[in-house]
Amino acid sequence: MRWTMTAALCWLVWPAFAQPQPGDEDDSIYYLHVKIGASDIDEDAEFFRDALIRDFGARPSEISFFEYDLPDLAISVTEGLRLSKHAAIEGSLVYFGEGDVIARNVSGDETYRLDFKAFTFSATALGRLPINRYLSAYGKAGFQYGYIELDLTLGGGPDEDVNKDEFAPLFGAGFQANFASGLSLDLSWEQSALDDLDVSTVWLGVGFRF
Repeated sequence: MRWTMTAALCWLVWPAFAQPQPGDEDDSIYYLHVKIGASDIDEDAEFFRDALIRDFGARPSEISFFEYDLPDLAISVTEGLRLSKHAAIEGSLVYFGEGDVIARNVSGDETYRLDFKAFTFSATALGRLPINRYLSAYGKAGFQYGYIELDLTLGGGPDEDVNKDEFAPLFGAGFQANFASGLSLDLSWEQSALDDLDVSTVWLGVGFRF
């Protein structure tokens, strides 16, 4: 997995602990964010080929290439606890939606169809670096539990399904604009993984402090 570039985002967390937030008089310690994201799930042929052969008993000769219709729209709900003006911990639930993957043989005939569904739970630490009174940048790092459900709807017996789950690191960075009314707007990017599939997501969200 391609974690080399994203690992550098951890360095964004540490400076935030030492920087004062000018004019920040908000004493809210809890917040809730609801986000919608554009996700890019890795179209890894080896992952789906191995799943078909190992988990569903497909014959390698029946799989020459794939067509992908993986989900690209995600929804996230995040609850956070602010430890100080510059640091917080968060827990998130992400639903990546549903899609499918079609396997074809050398003649181009459809041989297998996998329905794909995924969601994650994550726990992260966040550090904030102030830009001005209302705008701040932040970095986050932590771990997530990812869950994939694969249902074979063509090429096998009825009701064949396989579930895959795995813990993986998660990194991210973003910008947040806070308003006196307790409302905030958030634009961020995250890098994570679902089993062996790399996932990159750009998020746009609204938050409520209380």
